[in-house]
Amino acid sequence: MNKLYSKWQINTLLLAGFCCVLLSGTPARAGDSVPDWFRQLAHTPLGTYPEEADGVVLLDEQTLTVKENGEIYETHRMAKKILRPSGKKFAYLDVHYDRDTKIQHIRGWSIAAGGQEYELRDKDAVDSSPFADAIYDDQREKIMKVPAADVGTFVAFEWEQHGRPYNFSTRWDFQRSTPVKMARFTLNLPVGWEYQYRFGNWAEQKPQSVGGNSWQWEVHDVEGVTEEPNMPASDSLAGMTAVSLYSTSIAQAARLTNWGEVAGWANSLNASRRVSTPKLQAKVAELTTGKTDTLSKIHAIANYVQHNIRYVEISVGIGGFQSHMAGDIFANSYGDCKDKATLLVTMLHEAGVDAYFTLVSSERGVVNPAVPTPWTFNHAIVAIKLPADVDTSALYSTVDDPKLGKLFFFDPTYDKTGFGALPPGEQNSYALVVTGNGGELIKMPLLSPPVNRLTRVAHMQLTPEGGLLGDVEETRSGNEATIMRERLIAADRDKRVKIIEQFLGEFFDRSQLTYASIGNLDKYDEPLILKYKFQAADYAKSAGDLMLVRPRVLGNKASPIAEDKKRKYAVTYDTTFIQSDAIDMKLPAGYTVDELPPAANVTAPFAEYKSKIESKNDMLYYSRSYTLKDPLVPLDQMPALRTFMRGIANDERNTAVLKKVQP
Repeated sequence: MNKLYSKWQINTLLLAGFCCVLLSGTPARAGDSVPDWFRQLAHTPLGTYPEEADGVVLLDEQTLTVKENGEIYETHRMAKKILRPSGKKFAYLDVHYDRDTKIQHIRGWSIAAGGQEYELRDKDAVDSSPFADAIYDDQREKIMKVPAADVGTFVAFEWEQHGRPYNFSTRWDFQRSTPVKMARFTLNLPVGWEYQYRFGNWAEQKPQSVGGNSWQWEVHDVEGVTEEPNMPASDSLAGMTAVSLYSTSIAQAARLTNWGEVAGWANSLNASRRVSTPKLQAKVAELTTGKTDTLSKIHAIANYVQHNIRYVEISVGIGGFQSHMAGDIFANSYGDCKDKATLLVTMLHEAGVDAYFTLVSSERGVVNPAVPTPWTFNHAIVAIKLPADVDTSALYSTVDDPKLGKLFFFDPTYDKTGFGALPPGEQNSYALVVTGNGGELIKMPLLSPPVNRLTRVAHMQLTPEGGLLGDVEETRSGNEATIMRERLIAADRDKRVKIIEQFLGEFFDRSQLTYASIGNLDKYDEPLILKYKFQAADYAKSAGDLMLVRPRVLGNKASPIAEDKKRKYAVTYDTTFIQSDAIDMKLPAGYTVDELPPAANVTAPFAEYKSKIESKNDMLYYSRSYTLKDPLVPLDQMPALRTFMRGIANDERNTAVLKKVQP
């Protein structure tokens, strides 16, 4: 299971530095023998693979052995062939471990295209910390790089880990970005133990008995989940198997074969952490003083945890799954996602509001409702139970559940997301709401287009020389506001205008920003308002007595996403939205409208785009709206997406023709 870090990122700078050490500090030892299993694979004929494949995995083998005392031993073998220069990354291995999952040994080999053989042992691996944003984390990794990482080289690794797990379930991920010739998973259990398995994103494969209480699964010729623009999360596409092991001989070996049992395990870890303290109680009283309705109390407490408890991770052992004590989180004013969720639930309970610790994935579609496993979650939020009389018109992330009632999902970690909304990856995804007697898997809502809105109103004036003066106001709400807020807040104060200047540079060869202001930058529940003025030279093009001008001055809606080669996967967008422009343009003295482009009306099952242009007296009026109704465009709708985007592109290129009036 991924530890519950919403900011779980590999420290690529550290990794790059260690890779340099490996490249320069590890001597290649030619002539060392390689194991027979690897040599046999290197002489096995290969199939045909896509041009974009960097390499091919010849063998991905995992053996899991449970001992009578509950300790687990895992042995891994991996062999690959580098097919292209970009496949040199396959010469690297990084294996994660912590104090409870020790690495017994790690070895690596390579067979160069010319036949030279190399071997690396435990002492050739470099020890590192993979996480950049943790104050302390006992998660470590061993990094190894085998020599001769060239096209045609075969590489292989073998390693073994053992430890006593926090629960007796695992997942076998046999599909990855690289094609796999064969993947094998072997399970060895003590007498009396049982197991249950579920395949996800893959047809079920029955296990073969391999003697005693042992079983084995194999899959062959697995296509790689290749990268495509705007594709769904790779974990929502890749084949995997969840396996639950259970026995009455060991207390921790409880069944995790349905979502209620998974929720029960999570509750056993975190329920005891929700213990209030006098100082915490005093803070709740302070936050709710004078507030007579339930929603205002919820808002005050949620806002406090979201914005006053810093995201900081300190994780040791089971602390990757279990939160700290609520009182300690409050006293220290920091914690990770599960800490913030635990504190919020505790504070809401003090205010008389029921709320539930909730497990989610930060990427849409990763949680498969047919495959119950704790190893699909990487984040924790809160589901708040609302009384029937609470007005939910501005609480867009609300669900009416037949068992738990009206639930308001709130993420206290993402501090730029306004109250009532959800981060994009959590929308339309499944959440495991952890209750005291189990839990419920509930699909969180997809926020409707009006919640995520960009409205641009612009007053323009053309000069007789073809220049353009502009006065623009943008109002952004929902995710449209969150995206821009994150960019602006991440920039130094004196560099924020550069973001607007870069935006203008996309539409003008020469432009100058003359004024800019930002409203509600740190008021996350309010619309973000940008105002700016600019002047641009040579916007309109002259041809004799005619002047050609593009009515659509700012903003690109068209995308070539469906013009690429044949796609393998659906197209996804972050959220639904409505984006609209209303532009009036004063004509230069001495000119009148000679020709106007046609209006646009482009529709598809997932979106619609409309525009129109009119002239009155000495003014041009251009307006358009783009509504994305569904952020998922299935593969069979690629022709519709292609037609839709071409229609937008045509409208964005259209020009109005002005004619000089004879004196």
